[in-house]
Amino acid sequence: MKRILTNSLITLSTLALLFFLGEGTIRLLQVSGKLPNYSKPLPISGQQAQINANLVPLRKVTDKRLFVEFDPKHPSINTFGFRGPEPSLAKTPGTFRIAIIGDSVAFGFGLTREESFPYLLEKHLRQQGTATEVLNFSVSGYGLEAYEALYDTKVRQFQPDLVIVTCILNDPMPTEAMFHAIGGIMQQEAKIRRIAKTSQLAAWLTFQWQHVSGKLITAFQHQSIYTSTETRQLIQGHLQHLKTQSSDAKQPLVAFIFPYFTNFADYEMQDAHAVYHSILTDLGIPFHDLLTEYSAYNAQELRLSPTDTTHPNAQGHIIAAAVIAEQIKMMALIPDGFSQSNTPAN
Repeated sequence: MKRILTNSLITLSTLALLFFLGEGTIRLLQVSGKLPNYSKPLPISGQQAQINANLVPLRKVTDKRLFVEFDPKHPSINTFGFRGPEPSLAKTPGTFRIAIIGDSVAFGFGLTREESFPYLLEKHLRQQGTATEVLNFSVSGYGLEAYEALYDTKVRQFQPDLVIVTCILNDPMPTEAMFHAIGGIMQQEAKIRRIAKTSQLAAWLTFQWQHVSGKLITAFQHQSIYTSTETRQLIQGHLQHLKTQSSDAKQPLVAFIFPYFTNFADYEMQDAHAVYHSILTDLGIPFHDLLTEYSAYNAQELRLSPTDTTHPNAQGHIIAAAVIAEQIKMMALIPDGFSQSNTPAN
């Protein structure tokens, strides 16, 4: 019994010593600036500050399919609730009008409007001799359900000559669920700050666990989502609605698939892309997968920030604009008869 007690005291003493050594090491690294103080909000880098400067506030709406929209009071948002100058419902004669439906990727999250691919697409097509107007209806957090509602409530009335829908791999998630997920991340950050009031070591361990487990859970969720029959039916149903409604309005529809900016050499989401390929082919919707072009680059060089695998940076948008301009011409989606114009994009 005495021996067991002695061993227990030695074990507890060793653990306490390791804890204090770990706590001391973390605090020394914080003093030297190599780790943040977890009691405070994580410091904002110059890159993140620039991203934050380009964020646009959202407001709730009554349509549950949309859930939110951009606040038209923001100087970059027009009275119709999307990014860009005030448009007219009536098209300028001889101008090819393109409507883009998407989420934060197509919006140009973290970038200026002039850096986003919709703006650059208009510029490309004008320089190539087609009088073009691109209206970017994309809203951060939207998914396929919201795309369907967005077309019905806003896009259709602008009578576009072409509708581009961007397919992002988190699109099956409803908008409300997406914002609940973002809220969960914010709660995790608050939890770390609470733990840090007691121990910076415990906060560091929690932060590392959340980072690693979050990546594993996200990868698993996406893999399992895209093997689900229900997911395929959901994607097919929303895209079928878009095709039917746009066809009825004589507004051709084309899809462009954006990858996650993970390791393109060993890309783990090929199966998800294959699901989209199959559905779009079955529905007869012309499409192009940007993974083809992006795979020629190091994915990390195209990320908006080092840990953001969803949003492309300015270079990623330049690539997308050039590819989309080339593809819609190759697909013969711009008919003859539009006047030439080399004027800069709006």
